[in-house]
Parts: sequence; C-alpha cells; structure tokens
Amino acid sequence: MTEQAKARLAESKLGFIGVGNMGGAIIRGLLAGGRVARENLVYYDPDPVRQAQLDELGVEAALDTPEVMHAPVVVLAVKPQVMPAVLAGIKDFARPWHLMISIAAGVPLAALEAALPESRVIRVMPNTPTLVGAGMAALAPGSRATAADLALAQELFEAVGQAVIIEERLMDAVTGLSGSGPAFVAVFLEALADGGVKMGLPRPLA
Repeated sequence: MTEQAKARLAESKLGFIGVGNMGGAIIRGLLAGGRVARENLVYYDPDPVRQAQLDELGVEAALDTPEVMHAPVVVLAVKPQVMPAVLAGIKDFARPWHLMISIAAGVPLAALEAALPESRVIRVMPNTPTLVGAGMAALAPGSRATAADLALAQELFEAVGQAVIIEERLMDAVTGLSGSGPAFVAVFLEALADGGVKMGLPRPLA
C-alpha cells in the first residue's frame, strides 16, 4: 500500500466493536506487524473471555459501544444477527468524520449507510485463514467512502493477509469462494492425511 495509507493507519485511533475470532485476529495482526500502536486501539466486547484475551495484549477496553465511537475509524466485527442492535446503539454517535468498516457477512452497504447516514462506510468480507495471518479480504466501498478510506482499509486488512477492492455486487461470489473455499481445501488435506495413515504413517507425521 501507499506510504500515505501506512502513515494514516499508524496515526489513527482504531475502535473495534466485537473482538471474537476475526476481530481479535485483526488486532493481533496489526500489533504483530507494527502497523498500529496498542495505545491507538480500543475495543468493546461484553464477553469476559474476549476481554481477558485483549487484556493480555494490553489493549484498552471501552465501557460501551458509544465510547468506542470516539475513534475516527471503527471496525464492526460482530455477527450479522447482532448488527441491527449494534447499529441502533451507535447511530446517534456516528459523525461525518467516522470511517465505519463492517465485516458482518450478508449485511449490505445500503443497510449500513441507512443506519449511519452521515458516516463513510466500507464493507469487507474476510475469511478464516485471517486467523493465521493468511487471509483474503474483499473490500467494497460505500457511496461516501474516499480513495484514502479504501487505502487505509486495505492496509488494515493486509496486516492479516491480502486485500482487494471489488464492487459490492460481487460480494456473494466472494463469500462463497473465499469464505467456503478454505473449508473444502481443509477437507481435501485431511483426506490426504487419512490416506497416509491407512498406508501406515503415524497420524502426526501424515
């Protein structure tokens, strides 16, 4: 990515609403790659287990979602079924200077922009290899997102793999291929290992 995007990301305060497997993996990638200082990160997640995991990383915990909205860049890393409640809780705090990045599968830009009418929005579809730093993320910009916003978001997701920019109409295809594809590869690899075991190899070696 451009040096400007790297610098903007490094200087930005980043908020995360939800730090489950995906949100937590992104934070770890950002810290491991030195893209963002831990003092520039803040999160909210009601799960005590997730809180303990982020405490170990030294990341600041917010008391609620509105507190996270003090950050100019906010990643919405919650499950799709939780998104309506999250959007309802932050809509009164969303401002034109906010860049909101959603990784909730199946939640379209139209719904995000309707709920956050003043903010800039980017929709992202990451995949499970993100958990090991080898992810593939597809980014679709909303109508108000700028080229600089896209560059920053791309830099953010390249902390945990690769990132490309697509039209939103292609997001369903990405979800099917990128989201489900690794699972099929895992099944294939497991089958190969099973074959090795059948021929006499110890399971760990296979």
